[in-house]
Amino acid sequence: MGYGVSMERLVLTADSLVDYLVSVHPELADPRHVGLDLEPYGKTVKESWVEFPLMFDDLVDRVRCIEAQYAKTSYMVERGVDYCCVSRPNRDGDIVSSMCAVVTKDDGPAIILDPDRPIVYGLVRANPERPLRDLIGVQSYLVRVFCQLVGRPGFTVGRLGQLVGTLRELVRLARLDEGDEAGDRAERSADGAEAGPEQIPPIHGMDSTRREVA
Repeated sequence: MGYGVSMERLVLTADSLVDYLVSVHPELADPRHVGLDLEPYGKTVKESWVEFPLMFDDLVDRVRCIEAQYAKTSYMVERGVDYCCVSRPNRDGDIVSSMCAVVTKDDGPAIILDPDRPIVYGLVRANPERPLRDLIGVQSYLVRVFCQLVGRPGFTVGRLGQLVGTLRELVRLARLDEGDEAGDRAERSADGAEAGPEQIPPIHGMDSTRREVA
């Protein structure tokens, strides 16, 4: 499926989403001031790395549908998400329950986005080779889905803050790309020579040399 939204429009939309959430939750204004509680889903639990690209692909498909809808209606909205209590076995075989976002699909099982699992917070960082526009699209999707969980059992503004912080970094990289491209075009027009873009900083350990930009 082709892209229904330009890269520029995607970045503007992500920026607007962050601004809106900061207006609703002022504590998100500075990600350094967000009180993150990492223990429930952070460094103590190891996810299967096989699962990361599979979930990323599923969410890219959802993003494509939203972009296609946006091209027709000028609205970006996900209509297939339910918020409900989900029970599942943990790594020790015990049954645990938590409030999750359940994304229905027409051609397969539902996508379960559990805020207690590290995969939700590390999905973009685990797929650094993907196009930047896909990273922004998927992270924007996660922010849109989980911003509606704030205030429900077990989900805090601090948890949302980690997702918003990653989206901010992606938008910053996209802005740097735009600046590099503009400067590159200006230099070529001035002397007719090709000039390579400056090195773009990685996203806290993300290998920028593997990143594609569509």
